[in-house]
Amino acid sequence: MANIGRTVLRNTAPAAAIVVVSTLSMGALALRMPMAGEPVALLFSESLSEGESLARIAGMDARLVRDGGWDRIKVVSFDRGFSLLELWRNGVWAAFDPVVAAGCAPAGPNKEASNGVG
Repeated sequence: MANIGRTVLRNTAPAAAIVVVSTLSMGALALRMPMAGEPVALLFSESLSEGESLARIAGMDARLVRDGGWDRIKVVSFDRGFSLLELWRNGVWAAFDPVVAAGCAPAGPNKEASNGVG
């Protein structure tokens, strides 16, 4: 019985490693620093409320482009670039490309109607 467990582990370990490495690689590719005039998705700390996130955006002289796919994600545009330290001090955990991150796509008002249903 123990041999079966080792065989299963030995056979599935390479596939599991590929999944982990691929997921981490895609996440790393989506991360980017904010550049002037280009939208960037910001992931704010879960300790910040909606109002606090918007206040932080205003405090960084950024313009809100749209809400992200999750409550903690805001797509913004900056007039200048920002460093990681500046973002971190304003409660931002990560900055990433809003096009690559499908979770930041704006949801339509009626998904059923847009799919031809209903």
